[in-house]
Amino acid sequence: MVQFAITIGIITGTLVVFDQLSYFQNKKLGFDKEQIVVIKGVKYLNEQAPVFRDEIRKQSGVVNATVSSTVPGYFINHQVLLPDIRDKYEVGFVWGLFSDEYFADTYGLEMVSGTYLTGDPSRDESSVVINETTAQELEMDAPLERYLSIGGPPKNVIGVIRDFHYESLHSKIRPFSANHIGDNWSYHGRFISVRLHPADIAATLDAIGKQWQKFAPDEPFEYYFLDSNLEELYGAEQRTGKMFATFSVFAVLISCLGLFGLISYAAEQRTREIGIRKVLGATVPNIVVLLANEIARLLLAAVVIAGPLAYLWMNNWLENFSYRTDFNIGNFVVAAVVATIIALATVSFRAAKAAMANPAESLRYE
Repeated sequence: MVQFAITIGIITGTLVVFDQLSYFQNKKLGFDKEQIVVIKGVKYLNEQAPVFRDEIRKQSGVVNATVSSTVPGYFINHQVLLPDIRDKYEVGFVWGLFSDEYFADTYGLEMVSGTYLTGDPSRDESSVVINETTAQELEMDAPLERYLSIGGPPKNVIGVIRDFHYESLHSKIRPFSANHIGDNWSYHGRFISVRLHPADIAATLDAIGKQWQKFAPDEPFEYYFLDSNLEELYGAEQRTGKMFATFSVFAVLISCLGLFGLISYAAEQRTREIGIRKVLGATVPNIVVLLANEIARLLLAAVVIAGPLAYLWMNNWLENFSYRTDFNIGNFVVAAVVATIIALATVSFRAAKAAMANPAESLRYE
């Protein structure tokens, strides 16, 4: 019974882990991660980064490109945040990004109000864009035209971005600001993100690589696809899912062996009874049901025990995530049904073998 309860629990856990992985993969992040290639090593371009960006934006296979200090999925530096200079000064933290004016369009960010950075240096250097969480935490009902000091002179809030997941889904969305990269391309220009047309991506990447060799001939052209990189953020959950799946297979095998031994012992103890019943007209199905009934009661008890334990176990695991799926009782039902079918098949096979034995042999059994 214990083995069977453990089997149901592990199968349930496997299904819950894969549900959470599916939730991660399908949850809307607030930006479009598809067909984005991130070019690394942009620091080698120094002040030529915007020129390189403009060159690749001319490529027919490129939708847009942007230079930024970081990208979704990477650590974003935090800065001291001082609220509106006309209000009381309170120090907090905001997770900051430096970018050019093309970042919002390239990533498909949605503006709740105002605009993103415009590319006008005189305006952008004194402006900042914040997310909804920043406005909410600072209780800014009308954030536009308010002033925030983010590690420097006060800047005018010109836009509010709808919250998006710039970190993994393990963390809640935190206050965020976008500042213009200014003239400091060599310091803040760490990545170039390129949104590609889905057609003939290989040819477009080859063309971008050739441009890279013109600007940085001694440095390798290194890039990655954003969607693939974001999936790697959930490597621990993927490993957990594989581990659970492996344990499920072993648990099922061990449980089947245990049940096979148990029903074999029960059949041996009732050998004479089985022989007498067959002489009196009992059929093979009658004998199978007779032997399986005893095991079925144990299986039912295991299901009752495994249910609450599986719920507590996996619900506690899910609480580690800021964004999570709910415990689906259907997963437990599926696990219980699958395990029960496997168990009854094992029991039925051994019971049928005992039931089909020669009655004369059974009656001579001591």
